[in-house]
Amino acid sequence: MKPPVELPNLTYDAAGLLPAVVQQYDTGEVLMIVYMNEAAILLTLHTQTLWFWSRSRGRFWNKGAKNENVKRVVDMSYDCGGGAVLVAVDAAGANCHTNNRSCFFRSFYRTERLRQANPPLIAPTEFARAAGGEEPPTLIPDRHKESVDDD
Repeated sequence: MKPPVELPNLTYDAAGLLPAVVQQYDTGEVLMIVYMNEAAILLTLHTQTLWFWSRSRGRFWNKGAKNENVKRVVDMSYDCGGGAVLVAVDAAGANCHTNNRSCFFRSFYRTERLRQANPPLIAPTEFARAAGGEEPPTLIPDRHKESVDDD
């Protein structure tokens, strides 16, 4: 994979960063979200290993380099607005600082306490009625309806 001569026009935030979704190339599993600046993108393209800007450490990080668990880049793409990057990698082992394969190991739905604290915005029976061809119900709670733009 030969890196481009120059980067496309990407949209960075005020700190010069943009989010990058890191995904296992062969399964589609989302492993982590990182932030990259132009230099991190260039380093990633040229070395074919994942480099990003660590906001907490204030420096570049070649993820997995210290424990020989580098993320080999298979492909990189950017979204239609140029504000996010998708990095397809071949990653073995843990990818999260918690030693989990993915940083997304916690679920809103698999925690009973969270389910009770955050009831569905629509009753299951109303949802089922709507699936039968009736007018679909609104999913927006009344307290937020005034901030919805219908146009």
